[in-house]
Amino acid sequence: MAYRDGFVDSKTLQPVAWKMATPSTTGTTDIMVTGPYSVAVVCDLDANTTLTWQGFHDVEDDIPAKDQPPTVITGCQPKPVLHTVSGKMVHGGVAQLGDAVTNKLNAGDMASFSVPDGTYDLVAAQTDASTPAMNKVLIRRDIKVAGADVTLPDIDTATGFALVAITPELDNPPPPPDPDDPDVNTEVVTAQVAIQTKNNASSSFVSSAVFNLDTKDTASHTATNKDRKVTIYAIPDDLLAEDDVQNVIFAGHNEVPKTTKTTDRSILKPLGKVTSDTAIGKATAGFSLPVGITIPGWGMDKARLSVALPALPALNDLTLEAQQQGTATKKPRYVINIMASYFAKTTLARPVFDTDIPNFPADGKIDFTQPYERMLRSQRDAFTKGVFVDHEESQFAEQQPPPPSTP
Repeated sequence: MAYRDGFVDSKTLQPVAWKMATPSTTGTTDIMVTGPYSVAVVCDLDANTTLTWQGFHDVEDDIPAKDQPPTVITGCQPKPVLHTVSGKMVHGGVAQLGDAVTNKLNAGDMASFSVPDGTYDLVAAQTDASTPAMNKVLIRRDIKVAGADVTLPDIDTATGFALVAITPELDNPPPPPDPDDPDVNTEVVTAQVAIQTKNNASSSFVSSAVFNLDTKDTASHTATNKDRKVTIYAIPDDLLAEDDVQNVIFAGHNEVPKTTKTTDRSILKPLGKVTSDTAIGKATAGFSLPVGITIPGWGMDKARLSVALPALPALNDLTLEAQQQGTATKKPRYVINIMASYFAKTTLARPVFDTDIPNFPADGKIDFTQPYERMLRSQRDAFTKGVFVDHEESQFAEQQPPPPSTP
């Protein structure tokens, strides 16, 4: 573990040098920093992956509660013991337990989850009904996992909740497809309802639909976006538990034609009451996709990967990642987490995945002559008078092939 107290040395005008932290056998290491600081840890996530995690934080970011010292949780945490929870899906669909989510399953498939000890809710959403309106959602609450695998009774969504249609509106739909040029306006937007239950740490899928974008009128050569609504399905208010929260999510995904680049952006807002006018997403409800992250300026700095940051949406924190791909046995992974306050208190404009740290393991370095993936993701939570309003994310990712061979 290494850390930097500060950003730029006032005498040399160079980045503050890394200091090695005294190793600890307790799992917690104490360092002394003031204001903006950086911390770096290296660990083996598994036999094939070495993680280098760097946090660019400010001391105030990491105060867990009043009168408690700042604490940062790094990406190198001991893995908990996992147990398998499984049950047969009677109908096709998607299921979630805690943070563990299945892929789309067919009728008769086993839903299988690997989770640590704890108490969870199972949420299973049917997707194979003849019409979306006939799909149902089953919720089983307070499933306990304690030191052993768990076999669930068959998961029959037909015994679950019938859903009701809602029609949220998106205030800023992207441009519609252009039949004259399939390589432009390729972003696809979906709408989704997801439910946050008491014992699950993240929202679980309820229903989704592709947001309809009007196509270009070939006669007038004009494009319209009159249809801002989409029909999706939610659990009725009277069937929800007191702690349940349904969310509406609009998500845009774009696979840039003729490249390996993808962009994603999304907004999540609590649905509130299904029967409320504001709940079904009128234009004033504020469903608006955040600004996307444009192509960043990647480059190399003394054989280290760096990036000149593009204009960014409003954010609480920014995460940068790079990971070896291809057939390499060892797939090193780099992660940098930068808090908004660090940006505010420094002049950071080009983060570097720094591997020039004392005692850095050679097999923890990405070979940039071989395929690797690189990504930026911003996140922001908005509050009004202390009440959560929405969560926004934007992401840019690309697969980077190796440089062409020299004849």
